[in-house]
Amino acid sequence: MGNAVSDQLAALWFRHPCTLISGAGDSPYGPSAGVRIPVKGFIRQSIRRVLGVSGDELVTDTTLRLPIVILHGGDSVAVQVGDRVELPEPFAGTWGVVEVAMNHGAGQATPDHQKLTLKAVP
Repeated sequence: MGNAVSDQLAALWFRHPCTLISGAGDSPYGPSAGVRIPVKGFIRQSIRRVLGVSGDELVTDTTLRLPIVILHGGDSVAVQVGDRVELPEPFAGTWGVVEVAMNHGAGQATPDHQKLTLKAVP
């Protein structure tokens, strides 16, 4: 990150203890449990009721912001679409990563981070 303001903001942002499950899901060799990596992130969730063809439906928008660099065992881990994340209360549950966006602060007060768009995994 490099500047003191963005470092302080990152310390405030990345506070929710989560577990990234890298490589979880189906693989060419069958189901994979993936590698469990503890991370701290910033969760934002909104729930709204929408009217669909079959009636009312609840829609949940859940995003998780993580530092751009995630280390596990000394190696950098890249979050991939299809990975899973376990979120703490009150967001609890296992969520699938459906989109990954990288955001660079470019020297501004916003910390470098990646934004994961999540969907609930049954």
